[in-house]
Amino acid sequence: MTYKVGISSGWWKIGKDPSLLGIGTKTGAFGATLGVQFNQVDLDTVIEFLEPGLQEYVHRVKEKLGMQIGLHGEIGEIVAFESAERIRWEQSHERLCRTMRGAADLGFIYVNFHLSNSQWLSFHERELRPFGYTYQVVAPTGQPFGEWTDDLLKKDKNAATVLKDWLKDNIRSGRVIMEFQGSRSFQEAFRKLINEEISEEKQRLRRNAEADPAFQKLSEQEKKRAIEIQERTIENSEEIRARAENRLRREGDILFDAWKDSEKGKYTLEAGEIDAYMGTAVYMIASKNPLWIGIVGNDYSSDPVADANRAYIERQREFNAAVSAFYLLSHFTTKSTGHLGPGKDYNKNYIEGTTIKEWCEKKKVKLLLECPQSGEGTEGIARFFHPLHAYYLIKEINSPAIQQCIDFEQEMGQNINLDEELPKLPDDFGSQVFLLHLGDPIPYFGTAHIPIALADRGADALYRWIYWFRNKGFKDGYIIFERGGGRTPGNNSQQNVFEYSVYVIRQIVKYLDQDTKPDKLPPEFYGLSSENKDVFTRQLVAMRDHAWDPLEGLLRMPEEKHTFLGKTAVEGGKAKEWERGRHR
Repeated sequence: MTYKVGISSGWWKIGKDPSLLGIGTKTGAFGATLGVQFNQVDLDTVIEFLEPGLQEYVHRVKEKLGMQIGLHGEIGEIVAFESAERIRWEQSHERLCRTMRGAADLGFIYVNFHLSNSQWLSFHERELRPFGYTYQVVAPTGQPFGEWTDDLLKKDKNAATVLKDWLKDNIRSGRVIMEFQGSRSFQEAFRKLINEEISEEKQRLRRNAEADPAFQKLSEQEKKRAIEIQERTIENSEEIRARAENRLRREGDILFDAWKDSEKGKYTLEAGEIDAYMGTAVYMIASKNPLWIGIVGNDYSSDPVADANRAYIERQREFNAAVSAFYLLSHFTTKSTGHLGPGKDYNKNYIEGTTIKEWCEKKKVKLLLECPQSGEGTEGIARFFHPLHAYYLIKEINSPAIQQCIDFEQEMGQNINLDEELPKLPDDFGSQVFLLHLGDPIPYFGTAHIPIALADRGADALYRWIYWFRNKGFKDGYIIFERGGGRTPGNNSQQNVFEYSVYVIRQIVKYLDQDTKPDKLPPEFYGLSSENKDVFTRQLVAMRDHAWDPLEGLLRMPEEKHTFLGKTAVEGGKAKEWERGRHR
């Protein structure tokens, strides 16, 4: 088999099943009892890696039972790689590094994370715009925007200058200045401008005095006394301070440097996360970033500031996805350094100073990215969810260690019509896919994960979609049933949770390996076999007997159900016995 079949353990916080308490239990006591050789452990929290004796236990399960293990990373806003909020960026990056370290230590095949855990910015404008300046935001690399801009000036001066000019306009806001005007950098810049204004005013005073005949008639002592009085007036003048403040706002470089060097204000933008995304988009357009071009398109790629604003309004899905992709790219390909503060060099603390991309390649553990779940009323408004948008991100990362996970139910939950969208994906899309999460393909906002029934139309749809991926390059990988709550809530028995799902997936894999086209699937795919003559004959009889059911009540002659051979039985008062025994 080129495809490996498995299951997922489920989350303790969702299933409340004692067999889901801790990585060790999820790995062995739960996953090893279903006759599969692969188990995806669902991580509730990174502190599960602190379980005593965990490495020895997991390695023993893998060795004795021949199990392979993957890991689904934490879900929810606790890990939001697309977030521009400073506290969320740092938390997400730390947990990413801790998880990738734990997965490598335990010899897991992969770690799977959701692409996004938050909604379009426009759905939160009424909170973000009025109060954006009150919380701290960061650039895609986790740096303050001023520091990031300085770094970009060394790489792409033209694009970075466009971003710097946009930032100058943004921080001129009185609300932004209010956040850093008490900083030493601001006060030093302000004092310098005041001194310059005072010096210029004093020089003007002396020139005017020398040109004044009345002043020239005074004695030297009177002249000195008059100049000293007027200079003290100049030094204490509110007009001078106002002039210096206006100049500070007007001369952007001075204000930019004061903002960039302030302790708190450097993390402040006028509309908070909205402006963090807007500034990033401005740079992406100016630098002709391939993520922006691929996801948003060339129609919004000529005028950086104007097109960023237009895309935010007119192409919200693509705008959010493109900038989110840049934030994700930075988490995976850059390192957290001293700018995060003491003890916050997470790449050094957990993954030996490498980037996530380098760590995955070095330790042979894959990082997979998956469409997030939705909820009622939030279908299709996650910042980053479409597989085509993820395709451009994977292309840009350019590493065989970072690929996609496809969850059909969650894709549908994001308002994607798979029958329309999947065939349109690029011809090499399947080569990016490493893992499939399967369940009965009904769009329950990506949260149901109902078992796949035997001989159900859902298996038909799943096979068709996977076959499309196969033709687009998905030649091997892992296909698992992702556990949900089953059809009966509160029942954690394996029969309720899994039913025939593993068997159905094995059938899917069997015929994928044979390259069977969806319209050529044999009866065996649906749980029937012509080789089992008794069962097959019984099914044929049932189908023949009910072939005319749709016409019942429409015929003018009396309908008979007993068949010709059962006439004698009916006449003898044995119709029920005949009905029960005719298939034996």
